Amino acid sequence: MHLTKSDYKVARTCATKLYYRKTGQFPNGTGDEYMRLLAEGGFMVEEIARQMHPSGRYIGFHGTPEQAAERTQREMEQGDCVLFEATFVAGALHARVDVLVRCGDEVHLIEVKSASFPGDEHRARLRDGLPGAMRGKKPPHPLVDKWPPHVEDVAFQTWVARQALPGWHIRPFLMMPDRDARTELDGLWQWFRLERAPHGGRPAVTFHGDAEALRRKPFLAKIEVSAEVELVLAEVTGAATEFVDSLVPQPRPIPVPISVKCRECELHGETEEGDARLFAGCWGDLADVRPNLFEIYSVATIGGTRSPVANRLINERRMHLLDMDEAHLVKADGTVGAANTRQLIQLRNTRINREWVSEDFPRILDGFAYPLHFIDFETSALAIPYHAGMRPYEPVAYQWSCHTVPHPGAAPVHSEWINSTDAFPNREFAKTLRDAVGDAGTVFMWATHERTILRKIRSQLAERGQADADVCGWAEELEGRLVDMNKLTFDHYFHPRMGGRTSIKYVVRAVWAENPRVRAAFPEYDGPGAACLYGSLPAVEIAGAPFEVREGTAAVRAYQAMMYGAESRDAAAREELRNLLLRYCKLDTAAMVMVWMHWRGGRT
Repeated sequence: MHLTKSDYKVARTCATKLYYRKTGQFPNGTGDEYMRLLAEGGFMVEEIARQMHPSGRYIGFHGTPEQAAERTQREMEQGDCVLFEATFVAGALHARVDVLVRCGDEVHLIEVKSASFPGDEHRARLRDGLPGAMRGKKPPHPLVDKWPPHVEDVAFQTWVARQALPGWHIRPFLMMPDRDARTELDGLWQWFRLERAPHGGRPAVTFHGDAEALRRKPFLAKIEVSAEVELVLAEVTGAATEFVDSLVPQPRPIPVPISVKCRECELHGETEEGDARLFAGCWGDLADVRPNLFEIYSVATIGGTRSPVANRLINERRMHLLDMDEAHLVKADGTVGAANTRQLIQLRNTRINREWVSEDFPRILDGFAYPLHFIDFETSALAIPYHAGMRPYEPVAYQWSCHTVPHPGAAPVHSEWINSTDAFPNREFAKTLRDAVGDAGTVFMWATHERTILRKIRSQLAERGQADADVCGWAEELEGRLVDMNKLTFDHYFHPRMGGRTSIKYVVRAVWAENPRVRAAFPEYDGPGAACLYGSLPAVEIAGAPFEVREGTAAVRAYQAMMYGAESRDAAAREELRNLLLRYCKLDTAAMVMVWMHWRGGRT
């Protein structure tokens, strides 16, 4: 039994998951819907990296790891070469390299990632004689932010390659989208075809575009990370050795203390991969306590992130939400901060099972000027730029929904727009939104995404020479009219059904269950049990597979499929996807109206 890089990555998040994985109990998924979307983008980035090396030969996945390692060795013995998915085996260790380049006695190991890389900052720091952007500016220049897991990936491969190729000089690299590099290529997404594999397997990506054009001005940065690998190598080898020892001769679990970190485990909670049986294998009867500590707002910060109070309570087997002592809900200096205030509101009102509304809230709600506009944007920002002049991870705004209440007591009027042409959509997005929202009234959003996107659109249009007062001036003025309903919730409203969440889906569920007048106003979203609200949105069959859009990442996947996937060539499938997107976005703004109605006593 081998320890692969994927095994190592799973084990680094929790060693118990390695045991579940190697005994076939771990779910097929590798994370939530967002992570799957990133994985699909990553497969396309890998294909671009292969196109950057036109002489490369593919080693492949077929056969045993030992057979793939033998094929790799034979290719390398013939002289300088470029290999894709080259394989190394050293004892119980198994590494597969995205791109291997042999140059004499040097071997370049290139790990391809879809992570965004700050190219301009990196180059500027190197010019100043400092380590690159993955490192801190001050000695001893440690790895910072998101980089340790990525560097550990290539460090694992480097360690295995050094054992498999003694005497060779191994140089590790990361290749990633440079967020500061613009593409000159339009319709780049049309150059790829992504066919989703059954049962959640690895998608097949084929490239049929202009590889020479792709190579002339690449937007992938290739960064040598030899020094960074040395920073983590001792830790990587120590951890990997422990993991290997747990697999031989038979897999056995490595004891991992349960803690508040388990709140983020994909086996727990409402994720598709949630597995109550496996989670209970770690937590026993504590897994069934309701309401539990995990539901407290920002629970992992109570008492400080280094020694959370929740961990002590878990060790004492006190897992109920009300086991949290209010005396702990203070900042380090003993004062009560905004988060502590929210936690106190949650605990006190959960204890008596009561909805809470601040004293000031009715006055605040009365102060908003009509017409009221409730808006929601759907956007996509992926590794592969959509249009010429765009950078990796630069957003396109492809859809908006708006419910407008013209005056107190009026029925909401819905308007919407969705992009359906393969052209930069952001100016048309803003222009049509202005037609719907106009220059008067209050504009409600949930959280800060809409404000961020409006600012980004203004800067994008300026860069493209498309800025004008009619659109950009209005978008700037609109920012002053925006009101964040998420912040209103945080400051002024709580319902025990929300737990520690303030996102729209949790708040509207609580409101829906509480208020029959809201349900009567929106009968199209009613249904038994979970078949209401977002559960009422239909799943349709497209190309023989079920497709549903009930959350934001699924919306991005639907947009990708409609515009650039195999479904884009099928008019009926495109229309089905378009309708799914319109229904989902419409419900997002309808949900905001529902919450508003509840706050206003069942009226608009």
